[in-house]
Amino acid sequence: MTQPLRIGLIGAGMVSRHHLIAWTSIADQARVLAIADPSADNLQTLRLVEDCYRLSGWEASR
Repeated sequence: MTQPLRIGLIGAGMVSRHHLIAWTSIADQARVLAIADPSADNLQTLRLVEDCYRLSGWEASR
C-alpha cells in the first residue's frame, strides 16, 4: 500500500481553515502533520482536522 504524502504547512497567519479542509478532503492521499503559523485559530482548526481523521478511522486504515 502506498503511504499518503505527509504535509507541513508554513504561513505568516495565512494558513486558513479552507487550506486545511482542502487537505482533509484528500486524506487518503495526503495528511497534514504540522502547521507553523502564529494564528491561534489555526491551532483550533488543526485540532478539529485531527478529530475528523480520528473519527473517520484514517489511522486504522493505514
